[in-house]
Amino acid sequence: MADRQPSLADICVFVLAEVNAMDAGVADDDPLQYQIWRLKAAAEKAIGDGMAIARQISDTVKVMKRDQEAMK
Repeated sequence: MADRQPSLADICVFVLAEVNAMDAGVADDDPLQYQIWRLKAAAEKAIGDGMAIARQISDTVKVMKRDQEAMK
């Protein structure tokens, strides 16, 4: 049986879990603590920005479909 490709939802859940775990187990006195926090914040921002762009594109398609239907 061929391996199936992971769905977008599977990938999202995996990535969100990985980002959430980035600072797990980092001690308060860890010299990398602030770098890890900054990288985690950058990853969270990238995810949020990407989702916002995808939402805008999805909304644009909805409007296009609605306009096309109204012209019939």
